[in-house]
Amino acid sequence: MGYGIMKLQEKAKYHERIMSDFDLEEEMGLSKDAALAVLLREDLEVHSAEVLKMRISLLQDEIKRTEEAIALKSDAQKRAEDFFKKI
Repeated sequence: MGYGIMKLQEKAKYHERIMSDFDLEEEMGLSKDAALAVLLREDLEVHSAEVLKMRISLLQDEIKRTEEAIALKSDAQKRAEDFFKKI
């Protein structure tokens, strides 16, 4: 077994241990079968480099979408606070 494979296996075991210690439901309000929870537990070792690159691209798009949702919520909250300051 090559050094690279061993490093990947070590990282996978570490990730698995961290994820088992991290209670997604308690910490983030996610159930164990929520899409994000499943994604975080997924074994990346079974995917090709090309698939992993596509995964990164999709995740970057999802990060942008999430950041836009945060910005909209922040803006709405600020408008509401400004409205109630005037009352």
